[in-house]
Amino acid sequence: MAAPTTQLAIEYKGKRYSGIYSVSGNLMIVRIPGISSRSIELTGDQETTARKLLIEILEAADTVGAR
Repeated sequence: MAAPTTQLAIEYKGKRYSGIYSVSGNLMIVRIPGISSRSIELTGDQETTARKLLIEILEAADTVGAR
């Protein structure tokens, strides 16, 4: 069963980002519009997992921007 899309505010390096995530069965998809998205098999708490992935997205984007 799919859960509705949830918006989540993330703070990274002093800036706020609006991330969103949704879950369908055991698949979680997270994205930050205009930056990137990722998916993962959900094995734990939804919000904790979403925050972790959103931070990973921002860190990856920061690394690419530093090149």
